[in-house]
Amino acid sequence: MLAADWLLMLPGNTPTIANDSIKALWPDPLSGQAQPHTNVTDKCPRFACAAYRRNTNFIRIPTTVIGLIDASVSIKVAVNYGNYKNRLGAYHAPMRTFLDFGFLRTLPEGQIRNGFAELIKISTCAHLDTFNLLDKYGEQLISTGFGRADGAPKEVTEAADTINRAGIHEMLKLETPNLHEIGLDRVIAYGHT
Repeated sequence: MLAADWLLMLPGNTPTIANDSIKALWPDPLSGQAQPHTNVTDKCPRFACAAYRRNTNFIRIPTTVIGLIDASVSIKVAVNYGNYKNRLGAYHAPMRTFLDFGFLRTLPEGQIRNGFAELIKISTCAHLDTFNLLDKYGEQLISTGFGRADGAPKEVTEAADTINRAGIHEMLKLETPNLHEIGLDRVIAYGHT
């Protein structure tokens, strides 16, 4: 089977985390013709995998800084519904998660900044060394796709790798005991409403 036979790509931005994207993945779940697809960078397909027969496997390949640091650790799959963010969802772990920092070279600066903000939050909650590296290399990390752009100084790439690995490690430490979010008083939820 070729990848084109089973892979459906959707935009990974917030407006697509809604009903229309679910319909694109899963036109009529009651018809018996549902063909769930996996797009390993978007919430809708992960939710569709959780909902379809309550257990369709998927592989996650995060391609953004937030995806690598935060979403790669989480088992929450949720979609917007109506005017509400993450209203419908489940807890459904991927079969595998593949982490490749090379995807960061393709991101627009705004996506790098979003991930940078998440790393600041994690490091202020749990890891001073990471915070210090973010402070030292901040502008260079943003302008070089987290050290992945052609010509990025080796020192910046090494700092980016250390930051990313530390961020993932801290998220694992903070989230693993509470993957189903039973305890809502979580350090890592700092700033959430």
